[in-house]
Amino acid sequence: MKLLKLQLQNFRNYDKYNLEFDESNNIFILLGENGKGKTNILESIFMLSTGKTFRNVDQDSMIKWGFDFFTTKGEIQENPDDETTEIEVSYSNYPRKQKIFKINEVSKKHYEYLGNFITVIFHPKDINLLYLEPSLRRKYLNLLLAQTDKYYLEALSNYHKIKKQRNALLDEISEGTKSVSELDVWDEKIAKEGTFIIEKRQKFVDFLNKKIKPTYRKISGGKEEIFVKYKSQISTETEEELLDNYLRKLKLKRDKDIRYGTTSLGPHRDDIEFYLDDHLFHECASRGEARTLIISLKISEITFIEKETKSSPILLLDDVFSELDENRQKHLFEAIKNCQTIITAAEKSHIKAAESDSKTIHL
Repeated sequence: MKLLKLQLQNFRNYDKYNLEFDESNNIFILLGENGKGKTNILESIFMLSTGKTFRNVDQDSMIKWGFDFFTTKGEIQENPDDETTEIEVSYSNYPRKQKIFKINEVSKKHYEYLGNFITVIFHPKDINLLYLEPSLRRKYLNLLLAQTDKYYLEALSNYHKIKKQRNALLDEISEGTKSVSELDVWDEKIAKEGTFIIEKRQKFVDFLNKKIKPTYRKISGGKEEIFVKYKSQISTETEEELLDNYLRKLKLKRDKDIRYGTTSLGPHRDDIEFYLDDHLFHECASRGEARTLIISLKISEITFIEKETKSSPILLLDDVFSELDENRQKHLFEAIKNCQTIITAAEKSHIKAAESDSKTIHL
């Protein structure tokens, strides 16, 4: 997969901006001083890919001051001899908030759009994935699996709808207007979708453990053991055992759920944990080890996407190399050499391992 053209309108600091990516190059360096809008370009590409931002901001803040909408368009191509595809994401906040997705000028639902153009983002704040709240790691799992598996996205959407309806029923039971027995049908529904989600996440974690260990060792040059664990209140054995265990635990937690009016069990409460030599990573690792783990995680993610989709993602590297020594840069470039890669940097000297066929775009 390659991105050939990018068009922005009213996006962040860009009024109208067009950018073309030469097909003969794989690595593009967006070079410019801080504040020139390098990260904004990566954000627009990520928006074009997922319909979301990788920053913790609301969508209104992405609209250029004085306007009420933004548009980001791209022209993509799967293989050199294939026809190109035009994709577009636009957002307006007047007269009502609305986001529109289009493929070749035909409007699509988000679930239909997602997965047609896959990106992997490397950002300095990715390190927060290892240290901050579980919701960040759940978002990471959900976005990756939703882009590579349409059934996962459908199950996730169904799960959240069912959870909302189950929570409403819990409130009604607490108020005495509904019977506890009415939970049976909703427990069956939520357990079915939740089981599918947990299984898909566990399979990804199993894949991750096979890939991340040798990758981490190769980059670090050490003998450390990296292990990733999917953490759930529900046992993840066979599908039948998982479903039965899920239903059993839902019943055990009914009193608590009714008391608080919320579903306390399921994939919306699960997490992944990273271990370094049998110790929780965030409790014992240095910053250098954390950077190495994030690089290893992203490289494994690329491999997973290629395996699931038979296509390479577009890589977006936001000022990552300034924090990496030459050894880590070298290993990262080796892993991404077959993918189209767009890198931001304030100075080209920060990217010591940049290959000779990279193209620099000055901002």
